Amino acid sequence: MFRHRKAFTLVELLVVIAIIAILIALLLPAVQAAREAARRTQCTNHLKQFGLALHNSHDVYDGIHPSRLTAGGWASWHELVMPFMEMQTLADALDLEVHFSQKDPNTVQVLVPDFFCPSRARTHRHSVVGGNWGNGALSDYAMNGGDGNVYPYYDVRNGAASSTLEDHNDASSLNGNMDTSSGVQRYTGWSCRFKFRSVTDGLSQTLFYGEKYVNETWQGYPAWGDGPFSSDDWPSNAVRVAGPAYPLARNDRDATVLQDIVNMPFGGAHPGVCLFTFGDGSVRPLTTSINTTALGFLANRRDGNVLPNGALD
Repeated sequence: MFRHRKAFTLVELLVVIAIIAILIALLLPAVQAAREAARRTQCTNHLKQFGLALHNSHDVYDGIHPSRLTAGGWASWHELVMPFMEMQTLADALDLEVHFSQKDPNTVQVLVPDFFCPSRARTHRHSVVGGNWGNGALSDYAMNGGDGNVYPYYDVRNGAASSTLEDHNDASSLNGNMDTSSGVQRYTGWSCRFKFRSVTDGLSQTLFYGEKYVNETWQGYPAWGDGPFSSDDWPSNAVRVAGPAYPLARNDRDATVLQDIVNMPFGGAHPGVCLFTFGDGSVRPLTTSINTTALGFLANRRDGNVLPNGALD
């Protein structure tokens, strides 16, 4: 007599495969959520480091460090906080006293991990526009220039951002000195425009740094606010605004965001939220659907409008 070997029928095999597929489908969102949670934690840590650097630098600079030194191609706030984020060697190599065009072209292309959000799917990490400036490393974070109610932001200065220009319409109104005695033009002796006491709405009620909207198609283009962090020539490289006219971008594909080389919005790569550092050093997420009037209150350091406790919970 013949013994019949036991085996799966085709139907049984298909059922097993279907069950495995269902289990994978159920597990995959949980894995993706866990990965995003880890990336968000890392991004939060970057912004926390900016907050710590802000408070440490306030004593050294005797004020809130500028977002842009001259608005003409010198250093942005990224270089100013480097010594307070254990990046003194890179800060020295970049030499914030000289113009971007005079910096070592290899040094300005050094990628700084703390300047990138791990959730953003980037195709470019360097500027794709060369010309006289050359290409430089980018950043996913910007300083708060205010509520954007008066255009452009740098004439009003109602956010945390500033430059060392006393009058933006007068390029010679820089505080400090432009020294050419060494054969290379150096900008030295500048001073901060604001101090913590200038934030009359309170440090815990005012945005200082946040994730900036980066157009998915135009990554790396200064005209879309994604230029080199070592050059302050383009306003939106280092500064963003937030308020009724500039709501938080929902993502890097948000078609409602208009190109504006001066005022562009914040917006992160995390689903539904954008992360911010407040003046007290705390890091908090704001939903991309936040009331834009309330958003403007947080962006303006001196409008007298503050949110009640728990409003952002």
